[in-house]
Amino acid sequence: MDLDGEVECGVQMVMAEYGVSREEAIKRILRDWLTGGSYIPLDSTED
Repeated sequence: MDLDGEVECGVQMVMAEYGVSREEAIKRILRDWLTGGSYIPLDSTED
C-alpha cells in the first residue's frame, strides 16, 4: 500500500513506538480511528 509522505511518517512513528510491523501499525491506527469515531464499539477485539 502506497501512502503519502506525511501518512507514511505517521505509520513509521507508530511502528517505532509500539515495536510492531507496518501491517500491525496500520491495523492499530485504523482500529483507533474507528473506535474514536464510534464506527465500532470500544470493546471490539475482533481481528
